[in-house]
Amino acid sequence: MLVTEHREEIHARTGPFAPRIEWEHSAFPQPLADVPIEILDEWVDLFESLPEPAAQARLGDLLWVRRHGDRPDIAARAAAEAYLTLATTPQWQTMDQVDSITRAIELAKQLSDDELLGDAIDVCAGFARTELADPPERRPGVPLRLLEQLTSVPAGRRPDDLTVLLASALHQFGDDPFLAESVLEMQAQIAPPDDKAAIRRRQIERWREAAQHGDGLLRRAHLQRGQELAASVGEPELASQLAEEAQSIPPEEMEMKVASREIEISYEAADAFIDAVADRHDLPTGLIAFGLQGPPAANLDELNATVADLAQRFPMSRLVTRQLLGEFNALVFEATTSEQHDRVDLAQQRAWAIMLFEPIAVRVLDGLEAKLHRPLRDELATLFGRNLIDDETANALADGAARYWAGDMPGAAHLLAPNFEAAVRKSAARLGIPVIKLPRGETPGGVLTLGALLSSLEGRLDEAWRRHLVNLLVDPLGVNLRNRIAHGLAGGASRGEVALLIHAALFVSSWDITEPVPSQTAEPPA
Repeated sequence: MLVTEHREEIHARTGPFAPRIEWEHSAFPQPLADVPIEILDEWVDLFESLPEPAAQARLGDLLWVRRHGDRPDIAARAAAEAYLTLATTPQWQTMDQVDSITRAIELAKQLSDDELLGDAIDVCAGFARTELADPPERRPGVPLRLLEQLTSVPAGRRPDDLTVLLASALHQFGDDPFLAESVLEMQAQIAPPDDKAAIRRRQIERWREAAQHGDGLLRRAHLQRGQELAASVGEPELASQLAEEAQSIPPEEMEMKVASREIEISYEAADAFIDAVADRHDLPTGLIAFGLQGPPAANLDELNATVADLAQRFPMSRLVTRQLLGEFNALVFEATTSEQHDRVDLAQQRAWAIMLFEPIAVRVLDGLEAKLHRPLRDELATLFGRNLIDDETANALADGAARYWAGDMPGAAHLLAPNFEAAVRKSAARLGIPVIKLPRGETPGGVLTLGALLSSLEGRLDEAWRRHLVNLLVDPLGVNLRNRIAHGLAGGASRGEVALLIHAALFVSSWDITEPVPSQTAEPPA
């Protein structure tokens, strides 16, 4: 079947012709590149014996693409002329007529045949004029496809009334911001350089105007498109304005729906751990062992298999763009490719594992207190300062952890999150890992972010633990707890979130100067 350049993905994969039907490992008919010479020779005979325009167009075009025969250029020229005949045949389907015109223009360009190109442009322009002047129904795809062809030809070959035709298309279809953007893009393509900026601003304003209608989600989507366009054409101030407008949409207008499910969690292993500590060990030993439990979602192969299974079971979800929104309606991430969907699914599977671990962490910390005693602040400071963490940071972590058992969750979170980062930074420095970035020209230096520090630990830290810390603390697609707390986005902290921070801090406190990182999960105390 003919595949015009308008169908970009298939055209890039197959060229101008593709099999009618494709399966995973086969196709019907076979791809054009695989057609054997003896069949091509039969096509030559048929091309020479069948004068009908449909046969001339298809056979001549196939022979040209395969460059088969003594003069494939003659076959291509005949195919282009036949396409133009079909385009003016009333019995031909409208979109087939449009495809025929499009292919005729492509062939004329490939042949560098000015006369043939002129004939194709005349047919294209006439079709567009008729469609815009007296359309049988609203079908913007027909004139816009034709106008795209007229816009793409060299400036000297464009119809004299192309500007008028584009203005007519904008008048008829400009109420749709997507169609308006297409027409304005064509206007910008043929406009003098001094006029291009004004046309770009009109494109952006169309999205802004469209955002005044519809529900909150549609408003945000239109403003986001306008913001992206403004950023791409060098209008940063306008992009900022549109971002502010999107952020100002009240949450209730977004009409988001909550999707939830109940999951039963067994505390059997956690209770057995608590009993083992209480029967045979003291509280510090129990907390040290707890810090080495995990991490959640430790098996990387299982995680990857889960993501692959999701892609196989829900293929339709990969065909649509997936957007993750953060606070203030801000777009956090947009997944369009399979790799991007995998990244989102992998981060969210890890985040769900962390959230399932959250009540278990609370159970352990509260159970140790009930079975033994509430941890003393000095006990905690000694615990956090065992290895690489300096006394100042260990004391600050102890203050934060003590607030957990005192019931002050906001205070605990705001002490633990930044001092956890300090612990990682100072520990990394003692291990010889760079923790600052040097100035470059007029750009001043400074400390590396926690995300950069955790990235630099790849190969030095058990990979499952490293990815857990990244997701828990700094991955915007994951739990992102450190960033939400430090940037004032968390709106407080839950008991479970503080328990997760204590668990992470206990793990970091186990790093040893001689053995930089533990690579195995510790067994519960026997």
